[in-house]
Amino acid sequence: MPVAGHAPTSHPAWELHWPALRALAREAPRTAAVDDRCYQLLCDMQVFRTLLPSNLEGAEADPLDAMASIEALAALSGTIGWVSLVGITGAIFAAELELAAAREIYADPDVIVAYAGAPNGTLTPGDGRFVLSGQWNLASALSHASWVAVGCRIDGEPDGSTAVAIAPARDCTTSLSWEPIGLSGTGTGTVSIDRVFVPPEHVIAGEPDGAEGRRSRRYRQLIPSMIASVSLGIGAAALNEMAEHLSVEPVQSSGLRRADSEHVQHLLGRAHAELCSARALLCEVTAETWRRACTGQDLGLEHGALQRLAATHATTVAAETSAAVATLAGTRAVTLSDQLCRRWADARTITANITVRDLYYRVYGGVITTGQIPGSWP
Repeated sequence: MPVAGHAPTSHPAWELHWPALRALAREAPRTAAVDDRCYQLLCDMQVFRTLLPSNLEGAEADPLDAMASIEALAALSGTIGWVSLVGITGAIFAAELELAAAREIYADPDVIVAYAGAPNGTLTPGDGRFVLSGQWNLASALSHASWVAVGCRIDGEPDGSTAVAIAPARDCTTSLSWEPIGLSGTGTGTVSIDRVFVPPEHVIAGEPDGAEGRRSRRYRQLIPSMIASVSLGIGAAALNEMAEHLSVEPVQSSGLRRADSEHVQHLLGRAHAELCSARALLCEVTAETWRRACTGQDLGLEHGALQRLAATHATTVAAETSAAVATLAGTRAVTLSDQLCRRWADARTITANITVRDLYYRVYGGVITTGQIPGSWP
């Protein structure tokens, strides 16, 4: 398991800056935003370059290595983990753009591209470019994003046809209005765009055509796994912190320690096993997803559902682990100023994300029993 306090990689930039990031995470109030100092450390560690292609000065890391990095960062704090996730996955569009456009958007290898995926915008074509308007309820890391990628529909195209448009953040009106119980301070809020011109080379339209088209969108398949890695980092850190606390907890007046309780030992052992099992399933399924995506294969209905299932299960198990640990902590964890309570709130907040909602248990069950997605799919 990742342990808050240990860098997960031998990369010199991580080893150099990890102690400072760890200290900053420990010193910051639990509800504090990821500030400029933290962003700078993440940049210095080259975190946002993790998935960026090498021809754009990126690390082009293996997805499992990227997941391990996100997990370790989330073990420092859920907020740092989530912002790192956004910065890392903001690079997924680089492989889908023409090289000249990708170089423009990712000219700064530490650039953050925020993403609001719901198709709430409209692209109106004309004069060799598009006019973009719309409003999106949620995007993260808006406080430090240079570009914003938004889901939209192209005016005049058939119903159901969607696109992603990438616009400069300076042309967007943002409001950091999101006030969650967990993951506060992630620069999350609304995005509004009113009649902004977007060149066609900054628009990714239509479904991928053939093997090469599917291969260009291979990074999109990783998003559920990356989200789940944030949850795993939070859950693992909560479990480690509780075990450490119990190991040094003084003997009670009864002459007993909670660490000696068979019930407590069973709870911690079971939670550890379930968390490791969920991580193993996630890594196994993600590796196969990536293999298929890199060769341009259609994932197919069953494997696509399995990918969501694995990510959902990891997220759910991590939230349950964090909740069990917070319960075990008792009265010292009834406020968000407490580390373990904060872990629980962060992990629980992620389970509400549509990408890893528990409805994917039913989706997978429906696919393997009826061969189709259940009719009540939202």
